Amino acid sequence: MRRTVTTYVLGMMMALVIGVATPSVASAELVVLTCPGTVAVSYSPGLTTTPQSTTLTIGGTAGPCIGLPLGIVSLSASGSANGTLSCLLNGGETTVSVTVNWSDGTSSVVSGRFLATVRAGVVVETVVSGTVVSGRFLGATVALTNTVIPDLLSCFTATGITNTAGPATLTIIGT
Repeated sequence: MRRTVTTYVLGMMMALVIGVATPSVASAELVVLTCPGTVAVSYSPGLTTTPQSTTLTIGGTAGPCIGLPLGIVSLSASGSANGTLSCLLNGGETTVSVTVNWSDGTSSVVSGRFLATVRAGVVVETVVSGTVVSGRFLGATVALTNTVIPDLLSCFTATGITNTAGPATLTIIGT
């Protein structure tokens, strides 16, 4: 009897030690979301025909979101970057950090690249593509596409294009 109790106590202690000492592995969360919305980008100094060091600020909202997980219906996003940008056909590329605040109160920080491209001489498409580096959906791939028709004549002024805004789509995929 004494041996059975001792074996039982030692077994329970081992189970407790193993349970505490073994790190738990975070389970991945499936995310496949597409969220249409609007994005505004401000440029300081404004974009001109001359490539120059520019600070850009991104802000936007999107929803309704379609996909998984079902609990996310909308988002707001904001971010900033510094880089050499212009109104030229390949407007420029720089690294960017964007924080996405989901409608369920969680957030994700996306690190990636910002690319501005002039298409057909009149449409500016900006793309943020990157990876979630912290927060919810860690490791997921994110793409934010924004298409606008700015006053391209402003490219030839001293002030340049200081703001763009238009429809956007954020897509996030990961496990």
